[in-house]
Amino acid sequence: ATADAAARLGWAVTKFNRKLDNVCEKFSRVGVRGLRGSEGNMASNRRARLVEYAVAAGVVTADDLPLLDDERARSDGRKG
Repeated sequence: ATADAAARLGWAVTKFNRKLDNVCEKFSRVGVRGLRGSEGNMASNRRARLVEYAVAAGVVTADDLPLLDDERARSDGRKG
């Protein structure tokens, strides 16, 4: 699923994971739980938790979905 999400954005998996780490860290710092692992507790469902939070809090809406295609087009343009 990580590879699919990265491909959807036109990113390498390493870039996707780095971006995911950064976003999870920022939300975790402002109190969103379940985005970072702690000693003895891995954040194995952090992608699902991030999506759940972003949609519930209105950070991401259906109006934002076309931006995925825009990002992929920009990424594809840089490759060619």
